[in-house]
Amino acid sequence: MTTELSRTESDTLLFESGVGVLALTDGTEAYSIPESFGYDGETLYFQFVYTPESKKMC
Repeated sequence: MTTELSRTESDTLLFESGVGVLALTDGTEAYSIPESFGYDGETLYFQFVYTPESKKMC
């Protein structure tokens, strides 16, 4: 079962949380990476810090 959030509920969740999980796949396996973010009411901002071994830049 899925539920759709209202715009107000979405804004509240994004303003108050500031962290989430980025879920990706490499084509065969799924993996997830914790991420922090900012939200100004219109745009989500992510800061990606990575090392050469990081999967985030793939």
